[in-house]
Amino acid sequence: MKKIWGRIWEDLKDIRWVILSLCLYWLAARIWFHNFCPMVILTGLPCPGCGMTRAALKLATFQFAAAWNYNPAIYLWALWGIHAVRYRYIKGERIAHKNLTLGVVLVVTLAVYCYRMAVVFPAEVPMAYRYDNFLANLFPGYKILLKKIWPL
Repeated sequence: MKKIWGRIWEDLKDIRWVILSLCLYWLAARIWFHNFCPMVILTGLPCPGCGMTRAALKLATFQFAAAWNYNPAIYLWALWGIHAVRYRYIKGERIAHKNLTLGVVLVVTLAVYCYRMAVVFPAEVPMAYRYDNFLANLFPGYKILLKKIWPL
């Protein structure tokens, strides 16, 4: 158990600046934009990961249907996370087939995103359009262009 915590602590030390940067970004984004996702802030469109945090919280509290509704890809990410934790922290080895498995999860996440953009967007949260985005404020024709693609 001591080795596991040692590996976790080592990894946290290695990414401490990333963690600090993300915390500062989160604070600034919340204060100025009331949102975290750079894609939503910039374009108003949901990103492939939209709803993932809420889905993870629902999954962690055994609310499986709600997790699926927020982002169905959470199940693959959770399985990949378990796989990664097993290899990195419990076994103390490099994550087996990391690039292949992560690539599959990313491709499926993008496929789920494309499906949700075609079928769900912009009707349901988290697949909703944010009107006060940067591009819409910068270019008046941006909303018109998007309305030709989706019924906003």
